[in-house]
Amino acid sequence: MTPEGELPQSIDAIMASIRASLADDVPSAVPAQPAAARPSAPEPALTAAEVSASLDDVVRAMVGPMLQAWLDTHMPEIVEKATHAEIRQLTGRTD
Repeated sequence: MTPEGELPQSIDAIMASIRASLADDVPSAVPAQPAAARPSAPEPALTAAEVSASLDDVVRAMVGPMLQAWLDTHMPEIVEKATHAEIRQLTGRTD
């Protein structure tokens, strides 16, 4: 069990994995194209909403399975503690 306020190591590992994946997806440089290979009309730029939506989709796709694995591992303990606390409160027991 981790102290309150501190993230479990698995969450830190998840965040590090996301950061590494995003860093790997960023191109280091745009390859130079000869003048003949360049498109004649500029491609339309993505709007901020389109970029935000696509980033949200990427993050959801990456975090979803990791979050599910974390929940599968930790949820039984969380539910058990909450259940015991509720039973103690309802019965007036302090042990």
